[in-house]
Amino acid sequence: MQDDEVMDELNDLFTLIPCQIGGYPFFTQYDPRQEDNNEVLLFQLDSQDHILWGDSGVGNFFISKEDLKNKDFSHVRYNWDCY
Repeated sequence: MQDDEVMDELNDLFTLIPCQIGGYPFFTQYDPRQEDNNEVLLFQLDSQDHILWGDSGVGNFFISKEDLKNKDFSHVRYNWDCY
């Protein structure tokens, strides 16, 4: 495989998951979390045929590892971005 083909395969692997619980988040712009942030993806809702976040964007909900462990959903953080 050529380098471009490998990059295309990797891109598809991580960006074609429209909705998910946990895992690696997808952003249309940039990751809003700070480098030292311990938040993880709680769930992600990506734009679909009948549901759009702005201009084909994605909504992400984050939670700290400690809050998730303790089942404390009172501090979930929300972010959405679009093209």
